[in-house]
Amino acid sequence: STRLGRHTILSISASVHHAAVSTATGTVLSCGTNAYGVVDPLEYTDDTQVIAKPRSLAECLGSARVVSVSCGSEHTAAVRANGMVMTWGNDGGGRLGHRRGFEKSKGSKEDDDKGDGDNNREESG
Repeated sequence: STRLGRHTILSISASVHHAAVSTATGTVLSCGTNAYGVVDPLEYTDDTQVIAKPRSLAECLGSARVVSVSCGSEHTAAVRANGMVMTWGNDGGGRLGHRRGFEKSKGSKEDDDKGDGDNNREESG
């Protein structure tokens, strides 16, 4: 399990159903209802999945050093130290600004021209 008390928090954000923090080491911790993969896109199973303890997104975000996070109702955004923005969650209506999305069940890239809400994590900026 991950305890927030062991980290120096740079930013914190919460929506109705999930929360995320960025730490001084550049990692992101997130918890809550994982609808659309807003908590952890790599662990998405269904829209009722709850991740009760803060989870590190190191595997998902790789070597990205995150300095700030923000939670929307169905998506999450993170700002990297280099100024790049990363977003994931519901891309319905193009709200994440992605041209390519991640398939819900496998986390692999696929074309998402329909804007049907598939999970996404792509850098833009």
